[in-house]
Amino acid sequence: MEAKAAQNKENGPASRVPAKPRKKAVVLPLQKVQTLERTQEEDTVTIIQQKRRGRKRKTSISGCENEAPMEWEMAVRPDLLARAKENILALLNTGSEKELEALHRIGKKKARLIVAWRDLHGSFQKIEDIEKIGGVSAKQTATFIKANIVSSLGSLQLLN
Repeated sequence: MEAKAAQNKENGPASRVPAKPRKKAVVLPLQKVQTLERTQEEDTVTIIQQKRRGRKRKTSISGCENEAPMEWEMAVRPDLLARAKENILALLNTGSEKELEALHRIGKKKARLIVAWRDLHGSFQKIEDIEKIGGVSAKQTATFIKANIVSSLGSLQLLN
């Protein structure tokens, strides 16, 4: 060991490996872009709203052509709506845990709760009966129904 320490002292800084050269960034000048004059219709006022928890959310006062108005509702043919509800109800009554997890807003825990409730109490009479399961609120049921009916309508309309 003493021999190695003595050898290191003799070699000194010459034994160090030279550092790699640093990369150099090349900065190019920006191109000048013509800015279009904005009309009053295009100008929007942005309001930043912050929820109690979470990050800030931007909303614009004057709407864009791609945004739906607040009072917008989807008009669905009644026969398609009834068929979508029947398909979801059939899946709730006969589906396994894995099939239930394929539904929107249903994870492992809720799938197990649905299967256990179904084993104890029998089949569901309507989709809204999910509220009877402990741990599923009315709000969760409403979002479950909306999400699954909209997604099943998309698949039903593709079949027609």
